[in-house]
Amino acid sequence: MCANQLYLGEHIKELEQAGIDGLHIDIMDHNFVPNLAISIDTFNQIKATTDLPMEVHLMVNKPREVLSELNYNSNDRIIFHIESDYGNILDYMNTNKANWGIAISPATSFDYIDDKFLKAIECILILTVNPGFAGQQIIESTYDKLKLFIETRGKDFSLEYIIDGHVEENLIKKYNKLGTNNFVGGTTGLYLPGKNIDFIKNIKRLKNVNESIKNISSI
Repeated sequence: MCANQLYLGEHIKELEQAGIDGLHIDIMDHNFVPNLAISIDTFNQIKATTDLPMEVHLMVNKPREVLSELNYNSNDRIIFHIESDYGNILDYMNTNKANWGIAISPATSFDYIDDKFLKAIECILILTVNPGFAGQQIIESTYDKLKLFIETRGKDFSLEYIIDGHVEENLIKKYNKLGTNNFVGGTTGLYLPGKNIDFIKNIKRLKNVNESIKNISSI
């Protein structure tokens, strides 16, 4: 969502060369959120041109209807929103291999995620901003919400936590204390203002916050 789509192919090559760990692909339907980002066709084209792992963030109202159109593989992360109309997606997850995950918006309680999903998924994407647009200010309450979940229900499941929204050094330091080591780089920490973006410098700066940071993804 942060990359200039007029130069998307060039950006991906630059990110590969700079050492990005994976591509975070925002797919929107102008329904679940009032915006459009990368389309299904564009995702499939990206997938055909790079070996980078994919982290597909489905900001769509009916994610189950989208899944069969995505050319993902079993190593990719496919993440849908718990607030969406996900239908019988659990049946699909049980018969189609991927690193399944759930996204949760700032205003949503973790109580909305049933244990049956927590047993089936490998990761939870925590949005620290409202979904749909880049460059927003962080919603501070997301930290306490995640902390409480990790200390209570979360400890009974083997889950990775991915932080998405306003990711910069101070945010990484704060959330890393909770054991999170996966972050989505965007306008705040990776696509900084200016015509010439130094991806190598910016990725290194984010990773140098702590040696435990193992995954920075973006597009």
